[in-house]
Amino acid sequence: MRKIEYALPSGWAEIDFAADLAPQVQDVVQRLTQGAGDAERQRVVISAALRENLEGLREQGASLFLTEVEPFMGVLTGVSITVFPFPDDLDEDPMDTLVSVASQTPGAVVFEAGELVVLRTIETDDRTEAVREQLDLVEAADLPAVDPADVEAVRTSATYYVGHPGAPDDWMVMVAQMSTRGDEAGKDLVEKLLGLCDATVGSVRFA
Repeated sequence: MRKIEYALPSGWAEIDFAADLAPQVQDVVQRLTQGAGDAERQRVVISAALRENLEGLREQGASLFLTEVEPFMGVLTGVSITVFPFPDDLDEDPMDTLVSVASQTPGAVVFEAGELVVLRTIETDDRTEAVREQLDLVEAADLPAVDPADVEAVRTSATYYVGHPGAPDDWMVMVAQMSTRGDEAGKDLVEKLLGLCDATVGSVRFA
C-alpha cells in the first residue's frame, strides 16, 4: 500500500510505527499531562500503558496511530484511529469484501472520500466492570473521588474499510475507538466523535 496523506484533527498527534516510538510516545505523554498536578508520576504511568498498547498494535501490523492529546468538548475521551493494511489472506477483490461485509452487517454505511470508497461498521462494548476495576487500582490525582457504582462506560469501535475501487493494492483498514459514559450525554459525545473520525477518514488520499 502506498503512503497516505490526511487531515489530522486539531489537538491530535500522529505516531508512525516505522519510526522510533520512544520520542513519539514522550511527545504524546507530555501533551496529555501538560498542566496536570503530579505530572511526572502521571507521565510514567501513561507512558508505560501507551507503549504497551503501541507495541501490541505494531505486532498486529499497524502503520499509523492517530490519537487525541487535547480535550474534545472539554473531555479527554482517549479517541484514536489506527491504520492497518488490508487483510492479505482474502481470495477476493477488496470491493467484493466490502459487499460481503455490508450485506452481513446491520447499520453499515458507505461513503466516498474523493476517488476512494469507504465502508464503516460500528460495534459497542460495555466496559463498565473493567473501568470499575481500574478505579480500585489507579489514583486519580486532581480528580474528586469516584464511586464505582456511579460509573457506566461504553467503548465504541468503528471499522473503516478504505481504498480505491480500481486498485486492489491500494486498500487499508482504519479502526477508531472511543470510550464514553453510557448515558445520553455520552451517546451524544459518541455521535460527535464519530463525525470527527468520519471526516478524518474521509480526508485520506494516497500520496
